[in-house]
Amino acid sequence: MTAPKRELTGASKALWQQVEKWTRLSNLGSKTTRRTHMEKMSTFVNYIGREYNLQNLKNLSDKHLVSYADWAKANGYSASTIKNTLSAVRFIHRQIPQTRYELSENKVLNEKLQHAAAEKGEIPQKHELPQRHYLHTGKNVGWTDKEYQKAIVLALKMNRHDVALAMQFARHLGLRIHEVTKTERLQVIRALEQGYITVKGKGGLIRDIKIDSKAAHNTLLDALKQTRADKQKVFVEKLGNTHSTIRSIENWVYRHRSEFADTPERELTMHGLRHTYAQEAYQKNLRFTNNEKAARSLTAQLLGHGRDWVTKIYLD
Repeated sequence: MTAPKRELTGASKALWQQVEKWTRLSNLGSKTTRRTHMEKMSTFVNYIGREYNLQNLKNLSDKHLVSYADWAKANGYSASTIKNTLSAVRFIHRQIPQTRYELSENKVLNEKLQHAAAEKGEIPQKHELPQRHYLHTGKNVGWTDKEYQKAIVLALKMNRHDVALAMQFARHLGLRIHEVTKTERLQVIRALEQGYITVKGKGGLIRDIKIDSKAAHNTLLDALKQTRADKQKVFVEKLGNTHSTIRSIENWVYRHRSEFADTPERELTMHGLRHTYAQEAYQKNLRFTNNEKAARSLTAQLLGHGRDWVTKIYLD
């Protein structure tokens, strides 16, 4: 992996060693992606170690990200560089189990930066940090039904019932991986009784997803069968193990996708199953409304966001 551009000492060196460890253990993304993340993290850990004497990445919080962004901006770093660095920080942070805090996205950090600017007597800018942009590659990252079925068979053959069930949740309920792993047994019971599952997603946004297919219903039944009555969460065995659970499931897909992908260049991810769900939900909503915009709006509600242009990416 790429070494830091400058020699790090003290707390910064300790933090860098942790960056190397968790990047190596994650095995997520391409080598180029991981190398880029590490290059960005070099500047960040040098600053945080020097300014806060922080010894452990588990203790990272929003205040460290806000402080770094403020410092980087004052020292002439471009908005895109700051954004990419914060993205790298969040990527590494997600690989670490039992972190003390959850790191906010740029929208929340923007508000905190504006507040900090006001306290210093500066005129707050509307966007201290750049807004998140989605690069549309033109490729349909959704899974085909053949790919999905082959992946389920392989996971069960390898006795990874947790992976198979997680793929069912993403495929038939459209859940993000962190929403999947937060699913509770009581939540599943209520969904089977009420005919819809209530999910708390990004930014605390709560949405109801109707259980309107046999596959979705069977997914919840499977979850109930596989979860002990004394267990609170379906996927997480012990409190604080959510990050390691997510990493384990995502790693399995990365390591074995060549065995179930239709073609070698298909870089399938867990998130791709959410795309498949979105595309099928849109077609169902389109038949119901006979209006493309209205169908996208209904689909966006199921996905847990309100941005039409993001929905279009899911549908392409």
